Amino acid sequence: MTSNKKTPQLMSSMKVELKLFTGKENFMLWQWRMKYVLKQQGLCVVLAGKEKKQDTMTDVGWDNLDELAKGSIEQHLTNEVLCNVIKDIVM
Repeated sequence: MTSNKKTPQLMSSMKVELKLFTGKENFMLWQWRMKYVLKQQGLCVVLAGKEKKQDTMTDVGWDNLDELAKGSIEQHLTNEVLCNVIKDIVM
């Protein structure tokens, strides 16, 4: 018997272009576009939070998707912005 629930699938063959966030652009627009990038990569499910993960997904599977999403977001930040984010997380 097959389940109607779909697990997120990574779509590595798609390349979505999004300019790096420098801190000078409108953050809301960049965030909106970044959400679309994550959707194209099959990673936007993590934006809902771990408490919303599907019962069929393991914690390890969720953590892997979360790390991929985090990495994708970090790749769309300038070094200066990323350093500020890292400082906020560490402190």
